[in-house]
Amino acid sequence: MKSAALIDIKFGDSYTCSYCLKVIKWDHHRTRPTKDHFFPKSKKKLLMGIKTSFVICCQPCNSRKSDKVFSSIEAVREFITRGKKALTPDAE
Repeated sequence: MKSAALIDIKFGDSYTCSYCLKVIKWDHHRTRPTKDHFFPKSKKKLLMGIKTSFVICCQPCNSRKSDKVFSSIEAVREFITRGKKALTPDAE
């Protein structure tokens, strides 16, 4: 199995976001697949000795996660879905 860092993201290929688990469509710039540093490069001093790993995710999830540090992908998923629920108005 190839590391996500070694995988080229190619136009036309199908990808699933590691965070929201939705299929990423290449409709426009905001929905393109991206490689996210699971452990942010900006936290390099905080995470000394931890090898950076990449995950494939959609642009909105990558932006929402930003440079926050999480212990697991499940924790990121909870953070992302909690934020999406807060942004969605309640249907009555």
